[in-house]
Amino acid sequence: KELLPDETDGPCPKAIGLRIPGPPHYLLLLNSHQRKSVRFALPRGRWRQIADLQHVSTTAATGGALHKKEMVLTPLDGRLLRLADE
Repeated sequence: KELLPDETDGPCPKAIGLRIPGPPHYLLLLNSHQRKSVRFALPRGRWRQIADLQHVSTTAATGGALHKKEMVLTPLDGRLLRLADE
C-alpha cells in the first residue's frame, strides 16, 4: 500500500512510502528530492527503524520504538521501519 508524503508545503512527486503487509509489517520511506525535506504520517502502531542510508539492523530488537505520528526525511534520504510489536 502506498503512503504519500504530507504535501502541505507543496507537492513532492519525488518522495514515496510503501507499506509492506506482514507479519512482520514494514514501511519503506524514500525521498529522492535533492533540496526538499518531506514529512510522512506514520500508520498507527509503534514503529522501529531498522535501516537508513548509513546503518542496517539485522535484529528487530535494535533501536527503540518510535512513538511518533510522523517522520521527516531529509533530502536524498531513505528509511526502513518495522512494526515493533511483531
